[in-house]
Amino acid sequence: MCCCDVIATVGKYLKFVVAVVIFLFIAGAALIIVGSVFLSQKDGRKEFKAAVKNFNPTPIQAWTGTINDSTATVYHVPLNVDGMPNVISVFTEATVQLKEDSKKKKSTPLSVDLFVNISTVQNFTRSVTMMQSKSPKYTCIPEDCFPPGSECTCKAALATFENDCLSNEGEFDKGKSKCGLSDICGTCSYTKYISTVYLVATEIRPGVFSEHKSMYSAKYDFGKEAHDYTAVKPSSVAVRLYSDKDPFIALQRLTKGTGDFGVNRRTAGITMVVLGCLLLLLEIGVCVALICYCVRRKSKPANNRLGLPTTSNGAVTNSGGYMTPSGYGQSLEQPPVYGQLAVPPPPPAAAAAAPQGYGYGHPLAPLQGYVYGQPQVYFYGQPLATQGFSTTEEAPPQYSYGDSLSQPTCTSSKDVDSVKK
Repeated sequence: MCCCDVIATVGKYLKFVVAVVIFLFIAGAALIIVGSVFLSQKDGRKEFKAAVKNFNPTPIQAWTGTINDSTATVYHVPLNVDGMPNVISVFTEATVQLKEDSKKKKSTPLSVDLFVNISTVQNFTRSVTMMQSKSPKYTCIPEDCFPPGSECTCKAALATFENDCLSNEGEFDKGKSKCGLSDICGTCSYTKYISTVYLVATEIRPGVFSEHKSMYSAKYDFGKEAHDYTAVKPSSVAVRLYSDKDPFIALQRLTKGTGDFGVNRRTAGITMVVLGCLLLLLEIGVCVALICYCVRRKSKPANNRLGLPTTSNGAVTNSGGYMTPSGYGQSLEQPPVYGQLAVPPPPPAAAAAAPQGYGYGHPLAPLQGYVYGQPQVYFYGQPLATQGFSTTEEAPPQYSYGDSLSQPTCTSSKDVDSVKK
């Protein structure tokens, strides 16, 4: 079926179709652009694979010793990375018992000094804060305020803040009940205790390591407080020592602490580009249909709204649905205008040539001559044409339609005998 026939009813939904075309163009172009950006960006997978390949765990096998008189043990822990099996992190770990602060008589000290004495690693000391007390406050901002306007509230965002506070074993103090724009709506007071300390050593020469001076932790963001915490007061703390070439540190850096690369950007980029191209192809199809519709609409005469018959070139005619037959080459008679007397057509000229065609009900013209092998044509009510007689034969009597036949008068016996014969 022709596309012009399919979209015969597009005129009713022309605005909707145009809106769809615009949407397809914008969506297709946006998908292609975003997909191209994804293809050009690096998602960190290649760098992580390179870090895994360059990591040499052999020197770490010799990391035995003590941390605060606690024995350190080397561990091999697999990393759960999507699409990359058999990635192993190697580190040494010791469990350090926390001593009571005799001066302040507290079971958990505010800070603790860690003495690292590991073979092939130059000895160093690290002071770590064991307890942190914080009281963050939530202030209603325009981005969280709903509905927009001066009467908006931040109830949804405040509920999220409260849930996060309670999940961290904190104490939530609700502020103003309305929680309007720029109001301090709540405060969370909590105390967290360190549970695992992440230390980093770097290789200064083959097989010899020392404390990393700028990387205070093996976890993102590698600051002094980037450790594991708990809401319960611990009696001991785990201390881990990593090499700065370990895949765990590379994973933390490339994923910004999430440990997950997410969807492969290359795959997502290719998918977006393909979808964008499909949308553009669909848009081209819709545009072709619209052009077909416009061409078809333009081909119709503007003054033919009543469905009047048209000629081959699209012009509207005056004649009705039925036209009487006429001879070939004769002009059509125009009907009289409403309100004017009909003028009879002039009689045909006597010398006019016979028409080439004949209308229904008109008698056929007599043959112009006898053709050999064809019979004579006779018409009802017309005398029979004679075949011709010699000059010595007597012509038979002529009779008209309706006259009675009569025998010829015999004047002599000779004539009677000739008749009998």
